[in-house]
Amino acid sequence: MQSCARFVGNRQGLRDWAAKAGLSEVPAEGEAAFLHGAPGRVFDATNAAGKFVVVSPDDGSCSAVAERADGGAVIADVEARLRDSGVAVTLAGETDDKAVRGVRHREYVVSQDRQAWQILLSIPLDGPGPAMLTAVP
Repeated sequence: MQSCARFVGNRQGLRDWAAKAGLSEVPAEGEAAFLHGAPGRVFDATNAAGKFVVVSPDDGSCSAVAERADGGAVIADVEARLRDSGVAVTLAGETDDKAVRGVRHREYVVSQDRQAWQILLSIPLDGPGPAMLTAVP
């Protein structure tokens, strides 16, 4: 929420925030796993709560990846934080991943003032697992 929801469409703002927050850049070999050939930068946001990565592609989208999270808790937290910050949130769709068993995708359309964007949550279905929030302008 501190990164992707706040800086969607503003890649330089996101990267400046990452530098001020003391996030280190992931080496080029590690970046490839998150950028899949797209140009951009990847930041290690690991802290006492766990391993996290913030992905900043040059197109202005953003992804926050958690190595281990509870899917239900992620949904509740993201929806509550968006609404608490005055963002209008509409669930646009929900599907189970056909290629990766045990992963569900929830797509939201969100807006605040005159800006609208999409958020895709990819969460584990059964117990803790990797989770990802992607914000697209």
